[in-house]
Amino acid sequence: MIEYIKKHLGGWKVLAFLLFANMVYLLMLFVTIPMVTAYSGGMKLFDMMPTGYTLAYANNLLETLGPAGRVDISHPPAAA
Repeated sequence: MIEYIKKHLGGWKVLAFLLFANMVYLLMLFVTIPMVTAYSGGMKLFDMMPTGYTLAYANNLLETLGPAGRVDISHPPAAA
């Protein structure tokens, strides 16, 4: 396994992955998060609440967003 990692972990591959991951992050930061926040009426999103949230808050946020506000699905598959 270590040999496989050494063989396939070239500097350009790591750089390409980091560039792609940062492009996705910037897309989220400047496009999807503001868009979802606008749909939520200014409510904080789950990712923006590091200390947690209550079940009532989560239900209220998801109700407020509705189907149209749930657009932030591109990052999790890209980060996996």
